[in-house]
Amino acid sequence: MKASLSIGLALSSLFLLSACDPAHQTTSDLCSAGENVAVRATYPNFEVELNNEDKPIGEYKFFLNDIARGLTPVAGSSLSSEEEEARTNILNFINKYMHYTINPSDGTVTKAENPIDFVSWLIASTDPDFVIDAFQQALQQISFGIQKDDGVCNYNNSNILLIKEDATPDDGKDDTVRYKGTLNLTYTPFRRDFVQQSIIFNQEDVSAADPTRRLLTPYTGFFQADASDFKSAGYTPPKIRQAIINDLKGVESLKIDDGPILQNDGSDRNLGQVFIETLNTYCEEKSFAVRDPSRINANLDRDRDGRIDGDTNGDNILDSSDYKTCSVVYADSPDPYSVRPPAKEQCTGGTDSTTGLPQVNEVDKVQYREINLSSTNDALRGLKRIRVE
Repeated sequence: MKASLSIGLALSSLFLLSACDPAHQTTSDLCSAGENVAVRATYPNFEVELNNEDKPIGEYKFFLNDIARGLTPVAGSSLSSEEEEARTNILNFINKYMHYTINPSDGTVTKAENPIDFVSWLIASTDPDFVIDAFQQALQQISFGIQKDDGVCNYNNSNILLIKEDATPDDGKDDTVRYKGTLNLTYTPFRRDFVQQSIIFNQEDVSAADPTRRLLTPYTGFFQADASDFKSAGYTPPKIRQAIINDLKGVESLKIDDGPILQNDGSDRNLGQVFIETLNTYCEEKSFAVRDPSRINANLDRDRDGRIDGDTNGDNILDSSDYKTCSVVYADSPDPYSVRPPAKEQCTGGTDSTTGLPQVNEVDKVQYREINLSSTNDALRGLKRIRVE
């Protein structure tokens, strides 16, 4: 299915560098042309797939393609059951955010559905059905700046909105997903001969009462490429590629770092690394036992700023004293959360014996979060951080 595109402001022919090069305009001026062009695009999904004639992938490479292959045993070898369990759990964690389909025989990523791969592919797409003029123009302007090589060439557009349509519009719920984004491209000849590209896409929570709290920051992508390899259209092979993906609550993160490592003999060896991290957090839902018993469950709709969904006067902003006790059992959460004991006496409630001021009460209110790679090996359980390379 083809994407439906709506460009907020038409690109003027004045921005086409091949048309003219006014003497009064610097390279910096020309590189930044069109930064305020609004990009609005709606898609049925954020999928990128190999061998899909309706949505050609071209030369694009998935963020975790090489790393996924590295996590796959080579032909003729095998993993122990414990190693295979750990590998499966690592891939499951990655796929919470990247939604990859991986060929089990060789580890090739054949399909992805996530904003960071999708946007990176869009920027590099040369298919007429999916090219976004503002992105194509940005690549042309950076290419022009590389050719001129007489100053910093920077393009920064923070006026991007990509929308994934509600796949089930008749179910009574609006599952439309909106991502507000920024694309930055920079060529700096005075430091090193390279081009950098960064993308930041924030999921927009349109229900948030406070407009300043509506952007959640789950996806950040970065690449660095040799200027000599940079393409004015199509996919530029990166030397370094990185990504940071955060969950919407800010308690889990996935970091990807893929790039060359200098060897003793002067050659480069590519090293891909994945970092997985989780943090303890306050238990999230405030008990509605008094206000509305029917709403006691583990999936209350709550704005990012702490206001309960539907609250308009702001009297339900949560603080630590309002968080539910972790050991409370809710209808759709049959097992109590594992809790972290208070780290200090000052966090057990009551009043400070010296000042008489009330103390924070964290008793049974901090959820202990962990990553378990094994069901039997304690050395692979209760982990906070994991690095795979």
